[in-house]
Order: sequence, then C-alpha cells, then structure tokens
Amino acid sequence: KAKQARGKPSDGQKRIRLHCKMGEGLVGLCALENKVKVVPAVAADPRWELLKRTLEDTPPSGPTYWARKRYANKLCRSQSAIAVPVKDQHGRCFAVIQLADKRSGTFNDEDAAILQIFASQAAEAMKHATLFHHATTDASRMRSLVLSLGPLLSY
Repeated sequence: KAKQARGKPSDGQKRIRLHCKMGEGLVGLCALENKVKVVPAVAADPRWELLKRTLEDTPPSGPTYWARKRYANKLCRSQSAIAVPVKDQHGRCFAVIQLADKRSGTFNDEDAAILQIFASQAAEAMKHATLFHHATTDASRMRSLVLSLGPLLSY
C-alpha cells in the first residue's frame, strides 16, 4: 500500500493518512511506475474520482474518517497536482511526495524537476537518519556487552 499524507498540520488540524493500493490514484500510480506524475487539470482526471468514490463507499469508522473525507473532497476540487517518487539508492520508490493546487497556474516540468531534487535530498536525509540510528543502536549494544563482560575480563 502507498500512504498519502498532507504536510505539517496547522492550527486545529490533524495529520491525515490516506492509504491506496499500488497503481490506484495519483500516489499509487506514481509509486507503481516509479515516475513523476503531473496532472494539470484535476477535474478531468479519473484518478481523483476513484479517490472520491473509495471514500464514499467506506463506512464511517474511526476518529479520522470525517477528516479524511473532508481532505479527499478538498483534493477532488484541486486545480492541478503533482506526485514525485522518493527513491532509495537502488532507484526503488519507497515514498511519494504529492502536492496539489499551485498558487499560480498549474504544475509543469520545471516544478517536477525542483520537486525531484527535493525528493532526492529527502531520500538522502532519511538514509543518513537510518544509518545514524543503526550506529547508535550498535554502539549501545557494544557498550552493554562490554559492561556485562567487564567482571569476566578483570580476572
């Protein structure tokens, strides 16, 4: 499954995650094909209708259902959208960045290029964070091992 989340919540808003299957919707298609997807006219794109129908067919449940539904409705009223894969060092997509409603005009190839640079920097930062986490975990294990072997080594 691909996850879709909006940016940092502002006053009174919650972070919302929408799940979609690989190949479904803009995010799912971007993840599946591992390619940038630009939608200059959202209203004419069938992927947005799929998102809307999916939420309409989902029975109301959970504390975030209505927030998710409002978010999906807002997305369906967007003018334009873009989705860019975030790739690991082997070129595999492990996340997708999606933006909707450019302030002026519609998303274009220049926007895609800029967002791809951002996505590659985000992937690199995530890689370094993961390496740092592994290094600190390994150091902690080694410290525990040395401390537990200390009494045995003193003889």
